[in-house]
Amino acid sequence: MPVYILLFVAVALLSTAAGVFLWKRRSARRRESLQKAAQLLGLQFLEGEAAYEQAQRERSDEGLPTLPMPEFLEKFARSLSAPRLAGQFRGIRVAVYEEVHSSRSGSHTESVFKAYLALPLPFELQLRKEGVGAKLAKAFGGQDVTVGDAAFDAAVRVKANPPDVAVPFLRDEERRKAVLAALQAYPGIKVCRTHVALSRQGSLKGGDEIKEVLAAMVPVAAAFSKQ
Repeated sequence: MPVYILLFVAVALLSTAAGVFLWKRRSARRRESLQKAAQLLGLQFLEGEAAYEQAQRERSDEGLPTLPMPEFLEKFARSLSAPRLAGQFRGIRVAVYEEVHSSRSGSHTESVFKAYLALPLPFELQLRKEGVGAKLAKAFGGQDVTVGDAAFDAAVRVKANPPDVAVPFLRDEERRKAVLAALQAYPGIKVCRTHVALSRQGSLKGGDEIKEVLAAMVPVAAAFSKQ
């Protein structure tokens, strides 16, 4: 066999081994970071099959269908399920995990934070801090529901489905204050029928940063849980 082929094979094997080593080291560091975050926040750290089962429970609670798959694929998915945090934070059930989204241009990781509501809502909201992007969207016909509070309407872009059901909920002062406080820290949140959600580009950081996100979201979930 020619020497250059042997060199090519050797380089390929070394590159693969180095890649696996680096991936394992990053995974170990991320695992350790999330375990410390769980301890700091009083949450459960789940991985593997336990993380898979928790994700399935959350899908069920959110009214999402369980995707059927062959048994061998389900076993594989259980074993490789990404770590996640779950439990109660300041009296509200929360979930924290990462998702990988793929497209033609590549893949990227998002950190997902959820704070669950006491009872399902009859509407959904997308709430964004007013800015250049929101103003451009409105200029091109994007929805912006007003609630009659001049300060709130000037600060927040509201997309609601259905608007006539959602607006009365936003006329509650406690809910508006919770939304404004969250949007001072983060540009956008979503109030789904079963939970408040916030996504951020990139991997999960340390416990202090996770705590900051949850501390902004939980008052919103508590306010919208109030009947």
